[in-house]
Amino acid sequence: MRNDQGSVLVMTTFAIALFSILLTGMMVLLSSEIQLASQDAWARQAGFVAETAIAESMYQLTVNDTWDTGFNHEPFGDNQYYSASIINTPPQVTIRAIGIANGVSREIEAVIAIVKETSPNQFALRVDSWEELE
Repeated sequence: MRNDQGSVLVMTTFAIALFSILLTGMMVLLSSEIQLASQDAWARQAGFVAETAIAESMYQLTVNDTWDTGFNHEPFGDNQYYSASIINTPPQVTIRAIGIANGVSREIEAVIAIVKETSPNQFALRVDSWEELE
């Protein structure tokens, strides 16, 4: 009887060790999944911030169709920024915008056409292409 109790103790200890290893592995995997989900969320937010830079650039073009100043590290909420560079060669404008959210960045390039209307100071903007860059 005494030998049986020793073997039960060894098997129980082995089972607890195996369960602990399995549990630790699951916790590491879950932690990695949470980190990946967080990075994905920040990447999507950075894309939205870059889109904001495009929209703000388009607004500036509606005010002045020769505008080519761009933006550099403009704040957009907590730990979020955007920059935009403008190549204005009428009737086409290329806007390259970068959005940064919590250290994750996304870049978008848009080609905008300035379409002159019949009135002298009237014009419209048309998006000819929109591309997310790597």
